[in-house]
Amino acid sequence: MQGQHAVTILTMPRSLGTVACAMLGQHPQMYGILETRLYEVEPMEEWWNFERKHGKTPGGLLRDVAEIIFGDQSERTVERTKRWLWRRRTWPTVNILQALASCVSPLRLVEKNPIPPATDQSIQDSLERRIRCFPQARFLWLVRCPFCYGISLLEMLEFLKKGRHYPLVNQRPGRTKHHKTRQPNQDPQLSWYRVNKNIMAFLGNLPEERHRRIRGEDLLADPDKHLCEIARWLNLRSDLRAIEEMKHPERSPFACMGPPNALGGGDGKFFSSPALRRPNPHNHQKLRVRAEDVLRNPDEACERTNRIALRLCEAFHAASPNFVGAVHQTMSDQSNPRYKTFDPVAPANMVPFVHFFVHRRDFLSAF
Repeated sequence: MQGQHAVTILTMPRSLGTVACAMLGQHPQMYGILETRLYEVEPMEEWWNFERKHGKTPGGLLRDVAEIIFGDQSERTVERTKRWLWRRRTWPTVNILQALASCVSPLRLVEKNPIPPATDQSIQDSLERRIRCFPQARFLWLVRCPFCYGISLLEMLEFLKKGRHYPLVNQRPGRTKHHKTRQPNQDPQLSWYRVNKNIMAFLGNLPEERHRRIRGEDLLADPDKHLCEIARWLNLRSDLRAIEEMKHPERSPFACMGPPNALGGGDGKFFSSPALRRPNPHNHQKLRVRAEDVLRNPDEACERTNRIALRLCEAFHAASPNFVGAVHQTMSDQSNPRYKTFDPVAPANMVPFVHFFVHRRDFLSAF
């Protein structure tokens, strides 16, 4: 089956997956789709209940089926899609993805479903469903700088709190809360570590030629180089014309919010302005946190995350000036001795960096 050779992007939320999938999907021999959330449950009937329970609109899958099966993404075709999916509610969820892959054949399906940072067991189950769905798939592991991931996640939570999704925010913090501080605080290191640890273990059981790791920031900063390498790894065309097509994710049929009855299916920021942009560097020298948080002995989670980040991203600091550094050894703000600032230094001198994602609302205001 052609779909067995699909390309599966392994990543987590807020990790540049939507734009990466759209870029690959513009290759003349590939077809990128939106998030379907089909790997989180087994039968389609559970998928319907799962979406309703978590208050999410299943816009991604509805738009995928409407475009691929019915030819466009209109309110009318979305209603037809709902009936089409309901008639297949007894199917295993992976069969729906296989059907979509068959429909776009001979193009290779490119699919990206962010892995929620829930429990280790749920992450492992989700990864196993991916390989059962496409036994010969190639896996592209998309890793985002953990600091930038943390900032993006906290910004999203702040946005949700201000809108109609406020009740849903309370479902998320338990996955990312740091319970060893005086008051439990948002700590994105926990979810970043949990998901990437399980992806690493999962890919360790596969032949090396079937998986590849790339930093999301590198892909956006130098697309010509990395898109060419990915195309060659997939044994696809790597000529200038093919690479140029992939540099225009805005040409994807899914590069928009979609019809009113099937909104979303990925990163709303990309949908509102779908174009390839270089990542914006954060100026870590402006970031300030309370000294009492920094000087506290880092807990085991911080140390583990630091180790896995260095192993995953190798010399991430050398490749990206955005990488968070260590605490400057002198007080930079003599008028307020409760604070220190961040100053980028070599990785060998870093203290566990994700301890600094912390935990204060005014932390976001520094960006």
